Amino acid sequence: MGTLIQDLRYGARMLAKNPGFTAVAILTLALGIGANTTMFSLVNALLLRMLPVERPQELVLLSPVDERGNSLGFSYPLFEAIRDHNHTLAGIFASSGGPMNVSVDGQAELGPGGGQYVSGSYFSTLGVRAVAGRTFTAEDDEVPGQHPVAVISYDYWKRRFARDPSAVGKTIYLNGHPFTVIGVTPPRFFGILTGHSPDVTVPMMMYPQLNPDGPDLHNRGSWWLGVMARLKPGVSAAQAIADMNVALQQYLAEDNSAEGRSRRTWGLRMELEPGAWGSSPRSKPEAWKFGGILMGLVGLVLLIACANIANLLLARGAARQKEIALRLSIGAGR
Repeated sequence: MGTLIQDLRYGARMLAKNPGFTAVAILTLALGIGANTTMFSLVNALLLRMLPVERPQELVLLSPVDERGNSLGFSYPLFEAIRDHNHTLAGIFASSGGPMNVSVDGQAELGPGGGQYVSGSYFSTLGVRAVAGRTFTAEDDEVPGQHPVAVISYDYWKRRFARDPSAVGKTIYLNGHPFTVIGVTPPRFFGILTGHSPDVTVPMMMYPQLNPDGPDLHNRGSWWLGVMARLKPGVSAAQAIADMNVALQQYLAEDNSAEGRSRRTWGLRMELEPGAWGSSPRSKPEAWKFGGILMGLVGLVLLIACANIANLLLARGAARQKEIALRLSIGAGR
């Protein structure tokens, strides 16, 4: 330890003696390390970190795929068919986002995080519990326009209500319609899409009231919803796919509406993707490839920075040859 302390003191004296060299070395290392830290933080948030929910590895993303491999959204009737006729899912929910005008105490704003419409099983399937109040139940999402209730995010609760407990039970106006705040989501929960945290979440059955010009919930040919599910314990992805495809084919066989006939459903099949990372593009192989390229590039930047420092030290050592020879000649240790 005595030798180590002596070396540290000597190193500090030499750095202080050559401020120009010290500044260049520190700046070079800071650029290389800073770029790597920033890029890894981004890749970690987008590709590595799972959703902050219970057992995220059990979550899967469902999507109908046509014969050309194009992924389609769900219509609400198709979501209901899969929900009611599956045997392999412990829970399933549909969701859709969109802008939402929020008015609190007469002060209106377009929510920075937007709004979100979800089916009644959204929070229970994800295993998310409210930190204040409660979340939705199946009864909140049975009849269109029947339950004007809302759950707000923790960030919105903090920003707009200063974490006031009385916010639960308060009436707010969404797109001009009164809603009652019934709960607040946990601080770490941001939803199922990385980088997007909805301020206000309302039941799917309130969508027609807030969006009179939007898609009709009962239109079998309007495919616009995202769907996520949780597999039952012990159920494999192959078993779930087979089960979902049976329900899908039954739905298509019963779809005799004009909307259903007008849509190309030949060869339509159901596909599952891992949902532990949410509905972000990070579940795609292309996203992992892109992340690997980014990490490789910043790793190269760090390598160049280290090589530059090594060159500086070699040049400095060459310039100090006479000094070091003199120190050795009068008995200095290495």
